[in-house]
Amino acid sequence: MLSCKDISHLTSEIIDNELSFSMRIKVKFHLFMCHSCRNFVKQMRATADTLKQLKPKQPNEDEINQQVEKIMGVIKELDPTKHK
Repeated sequence: MLSCKDISHLTSEIIDNELSFSMRIKVKFHLFMCHSCRNFVKQMRATADTLKQLKPKQPNEDEINQQVEKIMGVIKELDPTKHK
């Protein structure tokens, strides 16, 4: 029988349905018997679903221009010809 530690190590494969048939049977048996692991996998699945729905924030043009100005300022500070 799989241990709780085994289940925690297999969580990604469980969520992504990447287990062999025999391993799926072992996991299902463990989850049937272990309330804690059932909750853990359920919470991890909910977390994964939430993360998939989040979209990275796209910077607007002003933010991009501010970052470019900062970078150009740093480059000018590092210019070796400036200190001669």
